[in-house]
Amino acid sequence: MTAIAARRRRRLIAAVATSVASLVALPAGLVLGANALLNDAGGDKVDDVPAIRIPASSLHLWAVASARNELAAVALAALTPEGSGGTLISIPVGSAADVGTGEPPRRIADSWTT
Repeated sequence: MTAIAARRRRRLIAAVATSVASLVALPAGLVLGANALLNDAGGDKVDDVPAIRIPASSLHLWAVASARNELAAVALAALTPEGSGGTLISIPVGSAADVGTGEPPRRIADSWTT
């Protein structure tokens, strides 16, 4: 080895210290992570939310607005005539809206406010 002995010693001490810190942090992180997952109660109150009643027609457009009256989500539901299935289409609110000729382009969310 061509490095100076004092430099080698400092690098060895730094390598040992970081290795020991890693060996201590890994089990502690695993215990904390497992504890957080096992004690999570985020999905316990899902049944308390009132269900949305879907009327008996074949096509629906749902728009969700935020507390500031900004468009947050748009969904289109097309049900089969038998009522046993259908398609749900999520429309991005940032996508371009169809506008007439001569009008400036705008997003779907901008059309909601006007």
